[in-house]
Amino acid sequence: MCEFNEPKATFKTSLNSLINQPYDEFIIATCSKLPIDIKYDICWETKEGRVTCNGNKNKVKTVCTALGKLHARNVINDMASGDIIIATDADTVYPRDFIEKIVKYFKDKSVVAVETVGDIPLRGIPSIISSSVRLSGRGSAFRKSVWDVISHFDENADRTDPLIMMQEEELLFYEKIATFGKVVFSNIVVHSICEPVKKKRGLRVSAVK
Repeated sequence: MCEFNEPKATFKTSLNSLINQPYDEFIIATCSKLPIDIKYDICWETKEGRVTCNGNKNKVKTVCTALGKLHARNVINDMASGDIIIATDADTVYPRDFIEKIVKYFKDKSVVAVETVGDIPLRGIPSIISSSVRLSGRGSAFRKSVWDVISHFDENADRTDPLIMMQEEELLFYEKIATFGKVVFSNIVVHSICEPVKKKRGLRVSAVK
């Protein structure tokens, strides 16, 4: 989960929707320039080798990185030790059975990635982009073994330009990963709770982190 100055209530709502997942073996890696426990007033406690966040016993790992979402995702993906990596955002709420549903698709060994459905369209994005197949940064999953081969997002991409970010993080990533196997476009819905940013070059899009 990457964050960039989300309101405290937004971040905590998003984080809690993942922490309360009824799935036993998962780690939430939160990525921020500053320690999120200080930034968002979150209570972390360690007991019996597990991290407790606000009373919940699921494992949470906090990672501080330099600014830039592509850099943050590179760091987290490289650190991941599980078989499946799920990309999430700090301004999105996930259904209670989100992890369980998305992981089930990987029982099919030919599946290398799964995409979900965002409930808020990207207003103003050119149709050639909005209708393109992609793997979103707010709700997709892919095999760690494939990431290890594909390697990194291009951190030189202009993070101030939403279209360039979308091309690198979602469109090109889909094209690369699809060469390794099947990409499933599921009907799992994730709920964006982000605030729109000011128009840039005629676009009105969700905040890019």
